Amino acid sequence: MNHRNLRRASASIAGLVALTLLAAGCSDSATSVDDKASSTVAPLPRETVSSSTTTSAQGQPTTTTSTSDKDIPAAARVTTPRQRAEEDQGAKEVGTVPTPGPARTSADETYLAAIADAGVSIDGIEDQLIGAAVEYCRAQAAREPDIALPAVAGQLVTQERTTLNPDQAAQAIASAATAAYCRTP
Repeated sequence: MNHRNLRRASASIAGLVALTLLAAGCSDSATSVDDKASSTVAPLPRETVSSSTTTSAQGQPTTTTSTSDKDIPAAARVTTPRQRAEEDQGAKEVGTVPTPGPARTSADETYLAAIADAGVSIDGIEDQLIGAAVEYCRAQAAREPDIALPAVAGQLVTQERTTLNPDQAAQAIASAATAAYCRTP
């Protein structure tokens, strides 16, 4: 086989593979989704059936079967559109904005004031700064290196929340955390 025929054979095989893949991608498959079919299935009601046997006027036993709506779990009850409308109600307007998060402790306030006094703008990141202090104290108690504090200090500098350098920002957080949260054994 010469070089020309080899190229022709390779091109033919590549074209055949591409055509096969294209045909497979365009054909219907057993896993395709029918857009007309519903993708949800309504739950079947679970009914509690009770029956009783009585004797009819002709002397024949008669069995009566009944279900009680109170015995069916609420999620499984079949409801009418009117019943659903009574259950579904529109959203209600909120009159006041709820206060965010838990109240801060005096230790939190002392810590945040010390950070602000050191030259860090704390507005909107108070919880993150408190978390950094708690992590710093945990690492100190466990005698582990604190990897979070340098990262937080670097972010404060990057976000232009302080004019301190990263080491100074880390030292300010560490000092404030030690005074407010860290317990010495």
